[in-house]
Amino acid sequence: MEKQVTVGKVSDSMEKLEKLCKEKAEKMVKTMTADEEVSFWTADIPELICIAKFCKGGDGNYNYALDFSQSTL
Repeated sequence: MEKQVTVGKVSDSMEKLEKLCKEKAEKMVKTMTADEEVSFWTADIPELICIAKFCKGGDGNYNYALDFSQSTL
């Protein structure tokens, strides 16, 4: 099952939402133990902000990429 995280509000600017998603992903990547996709949603009225893909790199550390192309905002 895909993990879901809520950040910000629908009324926030896209720049602010992108920043909040990045900050949350930076915290999450430190605790990852498996490849995972996480969807980021606004907290008040649920709108998709982005999908984060976490995967283990060749150095053994987890990395992430944020994909905003599927946003419903």
